Amino acid sequence: MRILFLWALMLLTLMGCSREPELPSPSSAVQLEQGQPLVSSLPLIGLTEVYASPEKFYDQQVILQGRVYRVCKKDGCWVELVDSQQQRAIRVSFYENGFSVPTNTKGYDIKAQGYLVYASGEHQPDSKNSDLHYHNGDYSLELFFIANGVTLELDEPVAF
Repeated sequence: MRILFLWALMLLTLMGCSREPELPSPSSAVQLEQGQPLVSSLPLIGLTEVYASPEKFYDQQVILQGRVYRVCKKDGCWVELVDSQQQRAIRVSFYENGFSVPTNTKGYDIKAQGYLVYASGEHQPDSKNSDLHYHNGDYSLELFFIANGVTLELDEPVAF
């Protein structure tokens, strides 16, 4: 009887060890929210709409969606969004540096809530990337986005 019990115990132990661990499904996304919560009633726009007529969205709060193309490697204090065709990009700064994102979020989808702003000055995009900036014939005028909140769609949790 004792031998039978030991065999049963050993069999159960081996069966338990041979099971594959359950992994989360690849389609399940993790949302990382930073700053203010996004307001679902705000207009959701993409870079194509922004660059088609930026004046339409100027001085009103919107949610801008895109993919993270670049991120501040020092402390995640800004990101650059790119559209799905990687034709247009925009720098997104975080309002009063009130929050940051992980520095390894390049390639992830993002929604940023905030305002489009024009910045004039002496900054001139280099010729290689000049198509990434709104200039409308005037290189002294660029379009930026100031975000008061962001939501990143991640495959897995990322550390800061």
